[in-house]
Amino acid sequence: MKAMCLFYLMAFTMVIPGAVKAQFACVTGKICDRATGESIRQVSVTERITGIGTLSSENGLFSLYLKPGAVELLFSEEGYAAVTAGFELSGDTVLQVTMDPREPESLKKGRREAMMAQNPLPVTGKQQGRNK
Repeated sequence: MKAMCLFYLMAFTMVIPGAVKAQFACVTGKICDRATGESIRQVSVTERITGIGTLSSENGLFSLYLKPGAVELLFSEEGYAAVTAGFELSGDTVLQVTMDPREPESLKKGRREAMMAQNPLPVTGKQQGRNK
C-alpha cells in the first residue's frame, strides 16, 4: 500500500509542473534604439490586459510568462516614443522591438521660441490705461 501511494505521489509531482508550464507561454525579446541599434535598458514592458510587467535588463532583454490568447504589450521608456505590440500568443515567442528616440521637451520649447523670434505673430488690440 505504501509503495502504491509513493508511486502515485511521484507520478503526480512529475505531471503537475508540466501541466502548470503548459498554461503559460514565455515572451522574450530584445529592445533596441532604432537610430543607433544600441540596446535600451530599463524599458517598462507591460501586458495591458492583465497588467503583468517587467523591466528590460542592462542588455535590453526581457521575458514575461503570459497565458496564451490575445496579448497587447506596451513598451515605454523616458526619452522614447512608446511602442505597442498586439498579437495572438499560442506558444513561446521571441520579439525584436525597436524604439524611436523622442525629442526632449526643452529642445522642442527652444525650437518654438526660435521660430517665434523669426516669425513673430502680429498682435493687435487696445492698451487699457488707468483713469485717474
